[in-house]
Parts: sequence; C-alpha cells; structure tokens
Amino acid sequence: MKLLDKAWACVIKDARIDASYKLSFLIDVVDGLIMVAAYGLLAGLFVNQRFDGFTPQGFVLVGVAGNAAIMTALICFSQAVRGLQTAGAIKAVLATPTPALTVVLLSSIYPFFRAALDLAMWLVAAWLLGAPLVGPTGESLLAAVLVFVVSAAAMAGPGFGSAAFAVVFKRGDPIVWFYGAVSLLAGGVLFPVAALPVWLREAGHWLPTTHALEALRVVLLEGGGISAVRDPLMTLGILALLGVPAGMLALGWSVRHARRTGTLGHV
Repeated sequence: MKLLDKAWACVIKDARIDASYKLSFLIDVVDGLIMVAAYGLLAGLFVNQRFDGFTPQGFVLVGVAGNAAIMTALICFSQAVRGLQTAGAIKAVLATPTPALTVVLLSSIYPFFRAALDLAMWLVAAWLLGAPLVGPTGESLLAAVLVFVVSAAAMAGPGFGSAAFAVVFKRGDPIVWFYGAVSLLAGGVLFPVAALPVWLREAGHWLPTTHALEALRVVLLEGGGISAVRDPLMTLGILALLGVPAGMLALGWSVRHARRTGTLGHV
C-alpha cells in the first residue's frame, strides 16, 4: 500500500470518526468560540493601551487563536497513540510493515487539518469582536501558512516526546501539561513577553509559541509578508531541527522498550 494511500485512509478514518460524534464536534466548536469571545471581552477592558504596539483585542485574540492551533502539534501524536491503545489496536497496527513513526505521523494529518479550520473560524470570530485583522493578500496568506507549518514542526519535537511518554507510561503526560502551562504564562499568549520578569522572559524565548505568535501577529495584524517574519521563522526552524530528531529518537526507543517489557498493548 502506497504512502499516499495510507495517508488518505487515515484522513478518511479520522474524519468519519469525528463526524460520527456530532454533539462532541458541536461542543468543541462552541467551546472555542466562547473562549475567543471571553478573551475578546476581557481585552476590551484595556482599550486605551497598546500591547507590543498592537491593540489589546488584536494581540489577545490572535494569541488565543494561534496558541490553540499550534498546540495541536503537541497533543495530536500522543492522542494517536492513546487512541490505538484504548481501542486495543496498537499491537496489530505496529505489527504491520509500516514503521511506528509513520503510523503516528499519518494519524496527525486530520488533526492538523482541523486545527487550520478552527484557526480560520476563530479568526473570523476575533474580527467580529473587533480585532483589527488585515485583509489577506497573496503574500500575507503565504506567510501565514508558512508560519503555521514551521510552528507546527517546532512543536512536533516535544509532541513526539509526548507520544513516547504515552507508549511507556500510558497516562498522565507531563510534557503536554508543562508546555501548555508555560506557553500560556511565558509564551506571549495573553500579554507581552516584555512584561514578564527577566528570568521568565528568557525562558519564553525557548518556547515555539513565543515566536509563532510574534510572527502571526505581524502577518495578521500588520499584513506582513515572509520577509517581515524572517527572524521568528528562523528561530522556529532551529527549534524544529533540534527538537524533531530528539523526539523521533525518544518515540522509537519507547516502542522498543514497550515491546521488550511486554507492555505495548497495556491501557
């Protein structure tokens, strides 16, 4: 079976599963819109201030929407592993000729597609709530797509580490918790990184979220192109080059460890 056929099969499978739980899908959409609305109203209290040169509503709403989309790369790999574990299918899937890493990667295609749609929906909601989004041009749209892709790659490193943790320990993932909590605090989601204490500001520079949101705000609120976000893109690329190989090695080791100890099929 060709790789493209496998990828398409995974997308169709996940789409059908998603569509079969209509209430859950609706709740996710409503929950996201309520979150954007709540933060938009909160940002409206600071209407006379500027956050890194942006209006509070623009800064906060792009931060919330962008962070939610980027975090998909952190959680989708471990969710793919946990889905196979709870369905009792992980042994059967990993017994096929398809490598474990390929299985996890193919299982992430649909979540990324959903994340892109969710981001577009949340940005429309942000615009309706007063975020001064700039109308898309060909250059800014290309820049936005590139920022999303490179940001996802930068977050994929710890995402693979999260999947490795799920293979070995099954439940209770400290990697997702750590990155989610620290990104919200020090990643520039709700307030400028410059407002943080020096030590926390330095920690924030190591987070993909910080640079991804910096780039997204330039593109979405100023209409900047690729040249305008070159520096954050380069930083995200470096984080991806460092993190992805390390995460892949961790995932490969975790599968070998689980096979060796006989715990691969444990839930």
